[in-house]
Amino acid sequence: DLDGVLAAGTRLDLTVAAGSMTGIVCPDPVVALTVPALLAREADPPAGTLRLDGRDVRALRLDDLRARVLVSPHDAALLPGSIAENLAALAVRPAHRLTVQAPAGPPEAAVRAALADEVLEVVPDGAETDVGDRGEALSGGQRQRVALARALGADPPVLVLHDPTTAVDAATEQLVAGRVRALRAGRTTVVVTTSPAWLSRCDTVVLVDRDGCHAAPHAVLLAEHAAYRSAVLR
Repeated sequence: DLDGVLAAGTRLDLTVAAGSMTGIVCPDPVVALTVPALLAREADPPAGTLRLDGRDVRALRLDDLRARVLVSPHDAALLPGSIAENLAALAVRPAHRLTVQAPAGPPEAAVRAALADEVLEVVPDGAETDVGDRGEALSGGQRQRVALARALGADPPVLVLHDPTTAVDAATEQLVAGRVRALRAGRTTVVVTTSPAWLSRCDTVVLVDRDGCHAAPHAVLLAEHAAYRSAVLR
């Protein structure tokens, strides 16, 4: 649950159902950046509360919160090293604890869902290809797919994605969104985006603007809210 005032005076009153896929559309880009930051607890709302399973997140240890809620920001930076090392950076050990030094990469299903397997097929040294200091040796779309596979491989109870596929073509985005939806079935996923490919696969979409919050399926918001159509059909 997030109930509070965000940037520029915009108010967000949102409850995400466990096991659902929820889209959040913020026409104001400042608000779009604020929502993931709040969910990662990089900041607290200036007014209001953020609750996880009914408990104020400020009462949780930061390590405990981040073991349960993984936020993958837009343009998530890759780590220096190979693609394989990046894919393994958040991989889950059998005891289901996150580790920075996992001995193996994420499940193949996570790599396939993000279409990162196609990246491995075209880069010069496959999984051993060096990504550079922050991933600059890869294209923008390749970086996004590797970062998404890394996040999916962590298999967190709650996964928050912010515009995860803005640098890929429309056909690839459609395929990735569908595969992520299938992979995350039964787990909680929040996608902050204006992409119809992702929003059409969400159980509920929340439009956040100065008039408040409007929650409905993607098709309903398209039909009933001009502000929503303007945001997602650019």
